[in-house]
Amino acid sequence: MEQAATTQHNNQRLMVIDDEKPVGAMLKIMLENSGYEVTVESNGAAALKIFRGKARNFDLVITDLVMPGLSGFDIAREFRLIRPSVPIIMCSGGDPFFSREYATAGIQAYVMKPFSCKELTQTIRHILDGKKRLGLLTTAGNCGGSSRQEV
Repeated sequence: MEQAATTQHNNQRLMVIDDEKPVGAMLKIMLENSGYEVTVESNGAAALKIFRGKARNFDLVITDLVMPGLSGFDIAREFRLIRPSVPIIMCSGGDPFFSREYATAGIQAYVMKPFSCKELTQTIRHILDGKKRLGLLTTAGNCGGSSRQEV
């Protein structure tokens, strides 16, 4: 994955949830290098416990879709019950087809693996800057091959 230029984002805090620890570690480094504070969890139940106690500490959540125990979809539902306004980005290497059901779970964007640092950070900025408040953004492809569409 390509590295983005380091920029401070007013100490914006992200939670990353991915059961593959090397992926979580890579995302932590990539996002910290992009100026974010990052908490990584490899277990959905552990992430939920942290979020229950510190929901206001996170500006955005990034979660993998397919994980043992709680899926990314389950995590999105639970997190939105705790804090309905929390923005959530779903990442997966699987089928990019998402229905309106995902949007109602509070998922603002879907990012296909593999993705570049630039794609992910642009998606994060797009959401945090309030350019996309409702609906679903899909980002498919990897370095230079992304396409965004409303679903």
